[in-house]
Amino acid sequence: MKLKNKILLLISYLLFSISAMGQITSSPYSMFGAGTIEAPGFGTNQAMGGAGIALPSGTFLNNLNPASYSGLDSLTFLYEFGAFLKYTDYTSAGYNQDRIDGNFNYLAIGFRFTPWLSTSFGIVPYSSVGYTIDTDGNIGGTTTTYNRNFTGSGGINKFYIANAFRITKNLSVGVNTSFLFGSIKQVETGSNNLSLSDYTLTTNKYIRNLYIDFGLQYAIQRGKNRYSLGLTYGPEVNLVSTYDLTLVYNSTTFPLTYSEDQKYLMPGQYGVGVAFMKGNRFTAALDYTLSQWSTASFANPQIRTQDNSRYSLGLDYTPRTSIIDRGFKKMHYRMGGFYATSYMIIDQQPINSKGMTLGIGVPLKNNRSMVNISLEAGETGTTSGNLIRERYMKLHFNFTLNDIWFQKQKYY
Repeated sequence: MKLKNKILLLISYLLFSISAMGQITSSPYSMFGAGTIEAPGFGTNQAMGGAGIALPSGTFLNNLNPASYSGLDSLTFLYEFGAFLKYTDYTSAGYNQDRIDGNFNYLAIGFRFTPWLSTSFGIVPYSSVGYTIDTDGNIGGTTTTYNRNFTGSGGINKFYIANAFRITKNLSVGVNTSFLFGSIKQVETGSNNLSLSDYTLTTNKYIRNLYIDFGLQYAIQRGKNRYSLGLTYGPEVNLVSTYDLTLVYNSTTFPLTYSEDQKYLMPGQYGVGVAFMKGNRFTAALDYTLSQWSTASFANPQIRTQDNSRYSLGLDYTPRTSIIDRGFKKMHYRMGGFYATSYMIIDQQPINSKGMTLGIGVPLKNNRSMVNISLEAGETGTTSGNLIRERYMKLHFNFTLNDIWFQKQKYY
């Protein structure tokens, strides 16, 4: 394919990803702050419990650490895109409700510029909002009942450009520059059985800011065994938002103004990971990340914040790596697990998360590209204190397309 056509293809992929990404959650907990914070990681990481801070990119892209892109081959041009399908069961005070969600998830591209510089760019979700809540009550001093309905949708996306620099044979550092942008729509409606005071209050929040984070990877090779350490750091940043408010009362529209912009906190984040690789056949990775949410605050006095920790463990095994092998012998078999402490405490109850993952990677005919499929089973929240517990099954689909762009043609 000519270079011009390939560039046009990249642009079309990027435009498709921006237009396709939208609401990707249906959690009532997403009504707080900027919404549900999405777990990082692409297809291979997702199948390994979200672990990979110490893993290099190579046959796949690893966005958990910007230093990982130094592992890309000099002739390789990687495209990655993913989607998901999720079934969730919500339980609270003896009541159950279920829902199915699905959407395009991310798109990323990676390649090596020079022997010491590699680059990746793409668009991924940072947070998502999706909920519907109904409440009933009485108008003060009367027996007249009224209903209030709250719905929310949208979220924040992150367009990133990452550069990895190979300092020595064993050491790489990376810088990730991101532009966060998105909108959150919240609609409150109220009505009573006499239809005397129906109203709809619509709030559109437009959120944006730049963000820069950093990574480091150090690896030691001993024969076929590779031992690696990964570190990541991201500073605390406030995401700036502007508001549009509209009130519709008894069929009359009233545009409203908001006195000041609200800031959403993106907390300071630290990560450390270790990994062991035996040739191309076996990989084990263990990660720990800390997000400093304790400096954030919510307007609701029943909600307080604390620092959030996440522990992730993942394994990858393939029986054979020879180019002459076919079928199940060439497939990658992956598994993992994670546990994340809550950054929100609601009525003294933490909203912790835990889960297990299983996945496979199926090489395509050219043995360079791969289809990754993984199943994640997890739980978020609790039924204590009349809160909501979410139990879910999430199917991840990921395609890694490996193309050769920079090979010189020889003519005889």
